[in-house]
Amino acid sequence: MAGKTDRTQLQFLFKKALGFANTSNVFTENEETIPSTNQLSTQTIFGQDVPRAVTRTLNTVQSATAEYVLLTASVLAGTTYDANDTGGGGDGAQDPGPHAYSLQMASNYQASTDNSKAGSYPFTDGQTLYGTSGSLQLIGPSFSGNSPNPYLIKLYEDDGSGGIGNEISLTDEIDWMVDYYNGILFVQDYDSSQAPAFAKAFIYTGNMLSASLGGGSGPGDTDATYVVMSATGSLNAERVLTAGTGLALADGGPAGNATLSVDDSIVATISGSQFGGHVGFDSSASVTGSLFALGSNIFGNSSSNLHQFTGSAQFDIGLSGSLTRLIDGTSYLAAGSNVTITSASNGQVTIASTGGGGGGDITGVTAGTGLTGGGSSGEVTLAVDDSVVATLTGSQFGGQVGFQSNVSTSGSLIASGDSTFNGAVYLSGSVSDFTATGSAKFSAGLSGSLTRLVDDTTYLVAGTNVTITSASNGQVTIAASGGGGGGGGQNVGWLGPSAGQIDTTGSLGVTGSLHALGSNIFGSSPSSIHILTGSVIVSGSLSVSGTLGVSGSVVPAADSLFDLGSTSRQWRELYLAGSSLHLGGQTLTAGTDTISYGAGATEKKLIVGNLALSSSIITGDNNVDLRLVGPSYFGGTSNVLIQSTRTQVTGVLDVQGGISGSLTRLFDGTSYLQAGNNISVVSQSNGAITISAAGSGDITNASNLGAGTGFFAQKTGAILDFKGLSVGSGLNITSNTTTVTLTTNFDTLVRQKSVYEVTQSHGTGVPLFLPGVNFSDADYNPNLIDLFVNGQLMTSGTQAQVSTDVADYTVVATGSLKFGFLLQSDDTVSTSIMNNGASGGGSSSLTLNETPSGTVNGINDTFTLSNAPSPSTSLMLFVNGQLITQNIDYTLSSLTITFVASAIPMTGDSLLATYQR
Repeated sequence: MAGKTDRTQLQFLFKKALGFANTSNVFTENEETIPSTNQLSTQTIFGQDVPRAVTRTLNTVQSATAEYVLLTASVLAGTTYDANDTGGGGDGAQDPGPHAYSLQMASNYQASTDNSKAGSYPFTDGQTLYGTSGSLQLIGPSFSGNSPNPYLIKLYEDDGSGGIGNEISLTDEIDWMVDYYNGILFVQDYDSSQAPAFAKAFIYTGNMLSASLGGGSGPGDTDATYVVMSATGSLNAERVLTAGTGLALADGGPAGNATLSVDDSIVATISGSQFGGHVGFDSSASVTGSLFALGSNIFGNSSSNLHQFTGSAQFDIGLSGSLTRLIDGTSYLAAGSNVTITSASNGQVTIASTGGGGGGDITGVTAGTGLTGGGSSGEVTLAVDDSVVATLTGSQFGGQVGFQSNVSTSGSLIASGDSTFNGAVYLSGSVSDFTATGSAKFSAGLSGSLTRLVDDTTYLVAGTNVTITSASNGQVTIAASGGGGGGGGQNVGWLGPSAGQIDTTGSLGVTGSLHALGSNIFGSSPSSIHILTGSVIVSGSLSVSGTLGVSGSVVPAADSLFDLGSTSRQWRELYLAGSSLHLGGQTLTAGTDTISYGAGATEKKLIVGNLALSSSIITGDNNVDLRLVGPSYFGGTSNVLIQSTRTQVTGVLDVQGGISGSLTRLFDGTSYLQAGNNISVVSQSNGAITISAAGSGDITNASNLGAGTGFFAQKTGAILDFKGLSVGSGLNITSNTTTVTLTTNFDTLVRQKSVYEVTQSHGTGVPLFLPGVNFSDADYNPNLIDLFVNGQLMTSGTQAQVSTDVADYTVVATGSLKFGFLLQSDDTVSTSIMNNGASGGGSSSLTLNETPSGTVNGINDTFTLSNAPSPSTSLMLFVNGQLITQNIDYTLSSLTITFVASAIPMTGDSLLATYQR
């Protein structure tokens, strides 16, 4: 990498001279597509002077023509190759990689620049230079002879996080150069560690020559009338623009504007001006704001002039003259009763009272209802009469007082008579602050503690055997304290059910009968225990929420009439201390390990549902049955020994631990297992059963397989799995004693290829006939028909799909089709139809739309097919749907496809292959 090779330099200069950029040393000038030029067009020739000396300050336009900007570099598609290859022009060992990059404006250019043209083409965010065809150019180093040359472009790597990294100097080993006209960067020797990502350079921001000449291509009309800023001497009819009195002229420079503005030191402006001399008005002047007359200024030049001010008028040295007249001549001030108005000659106005009748003096003040005070002379005071009017300090109402809304008081509210409060009464103080000397009725009740009277004595007093407890929340509980009844040893009884509920926190002693009639409840919690020493007669329901203790027997009042529990209210557990349970005259006795039913030799049958036993079941002699209805489980480690001569299972017998004994007989005495063809079944005395084949066991011997036909597919464990074999359309099947053979029913796969050139435009949806094409040869199968327009693979579909742009074309007859777009004259329509051919025993087949294996990354040029195309010319290879040409874009060797350098697939490209094999 010591320097640019002769080939690189020659290619660069040679192609530029022919009007193209050099993007690849392996491309001929006919393969280059990006134009270049020597900048001879007036639309691409700089029309204004470019400064020789500039500073490298980003995004600042200098001399209206040069701006230093940040550019980004993007890989140019199709420029990836290995410069080590013959003709690659490389200088040293290197990997394949891209060799050309396009420069474009930064994505935030418009927000960063001071260029007044920003946002207008071509000075826009992300604009690619070569795409403007010279409208946007870099300024080359030929415009400055300074050292170092400020117009030399600077190239940078990526810092790894999308920012600007290290600079790549002009003498770097990758040997790069740039075309300042189109912004194409060429790298001779690719190095992945030094890939260009950013650049800094000057762009031209001035007018092109065509704009400077008014759009013409010549030197301009020297006899035309021109307005110039200063005399040039080269224009015959030029006029110099000069600012007259009251105007100012500012020159914006080349490509700028000439601006005329008012000189507000001479001309009064709306924003305000200070006049240095006399200002006169030939007609009326209307001032809506303030009018300041400073000094001895005079408004008007005669006494008949009228000056009307709709706003305020301020006169710092005063006003002279009479002000006693209005505009209609009437007096400005008019005197009322007992008033005189005198205007002096100097304009002064005197207003005086004449005295005497008319208005009169106030001779007295009388206090009305609700007021006190008043008087007939001197200072007079009026005050509220709080015996009539209620005041904030407090008032006593003698009659009824009505309130339209709630009354709230933070102190005492005293109602000395009968007072009725229909609404809510809120007391923010304590109850002791509330005093009612009469009766007080509270329709909604009272909350709080009521245990004290007004004299602070207890409101409730406990009598004999009664306790009264007041809780902190004001609740009062009255309870019996226990003990005997009333005086004289007399019994006290409560009669129910109309007597209501009796609550007691202690014991309730009843020496007589206690009748609980109806659904009376004793106790409030399950822990309550109630001991009744006498008889309890319950004529209704007795609900016990706690424990019911019985010291005697519980005997129903009548025999076989009452139940213990019900279907909806059942006892949870039943605990019995005795050993016998009497059921309908029979006795069920529980022993140590047994439950016996019945007595003596009487035959008894115990029928149960699910019976789970871990011990033995003894049924007596062999004539007694043990019947288990439903699923029965015998668990534990003990064996189940059935000694009876007959055990009958009407359901499923599931023996998880195995069965011992002979199982060779069914219930009717016939053999449980029967031997089929070539099978023998032998039952041993210990119960073992041996099943064996009578023949040799060779599966090729049909006698060992039994009747039927089939094709051996596989073996699952010790079981042979046989499956039938059938063939579909296009296949034949033959067999002999050892093999089965499948073949196709056509000799060869024939591809019919046709090319048709459109001679005139062909409308959308109009049938197009293709001579020599017969789509029925492929049974109209879209998988056997490929159609291309100008080399681009089209998609087939129904007419509805074509109408909605889902498909490109539809076949309408054996040789006709309709397109969903307009065909132009000279368009080429190519078809490729796979024909099944005649029947026979050939072995050709077709592979459709296979994706060759290989990495698509713009560097790898070798891809592999799963089979070798036969013949090799049958291979049709598509890149992004575009049919490419064998031996021009790629070569084929058996299974291997090798792309030429200019056609290597880039990252994201799609490859599909169709071929015969």
